[in-house]
Amino acid sequence: MNKTINSLIYKGMPIDFTNRENWVAIVGSRNATQGELNQAYYLAKRLVAAGKIVVSGLAKGIDTAAHQGAVDAGGKTIAIVNTPSLQAIYPKENRKLADDILQCGGIIYPYKDAAKEMDAGEKGMSQFSKRLIERDLLLAELCSVIVTVKDDESPITGGTKWAFNRGGELSKRLFRMDTNQKFYEFPSYEKRKIYWDMELDVEEIIQELYEVTC
Repeated sequence: MNKTINSLIYKGMPIDFTNRENWVAIVGSRNATQGELNQAYYLAKRLVAAGKIVVSGLAKGIDTAAHQGAVDAGGKTIAIVNTPSLQAIYPKENRKLADDILQCGGIIYPYKDAAKEMDAGEKGMSQFSKRLIERDLLLAELCSVIVTVKDDESPITGGTKWAFNRGGELSKRLFRMDTNQKFYEFPSYEKRKIYWDMELDVEEIIQELYEVTC
């Protein structure tokens, strides 16, 4: 199934986007330990066995482990990416995984055009980096539960913090899971807010996803 509505493109298997109570986001560090990666993988397998849809961002590390676990279990998984559909999947190491996801779930491409290169004199983050963060905010809007796999009890930082910040604002259920399979609800995370005007209109994206279902 390939469907384009305005700027959004969805590729993959048919999914009911109007009912997202069973969507669980698994996100985390690109530099996770092997133990954390293993737990993310097996958590995803257990979730899809229970009828959940695993959602992540197709990044290295925890995202990759979560998608792979869902795929290997024959369940549904959705990737939300920061690249347009005509551009190669980032990171390149996950292009085979992206193909596998299309066979059992789908990929949401919220951006139509490629990100602009950062100018040499530009300060702050590039458009590409901002899109990674906006992708995390969209993920938080779409999922009812957000989980990270992390042994360290210190506040959640990195890209993961953006999903937790938005999830907290929306009163989503937030968890940190450690490698002993213990869950900690409402973990601490570094508080941040974006300082730019978002490219994505999240409400519009959600409406477009409803139209994909229809």
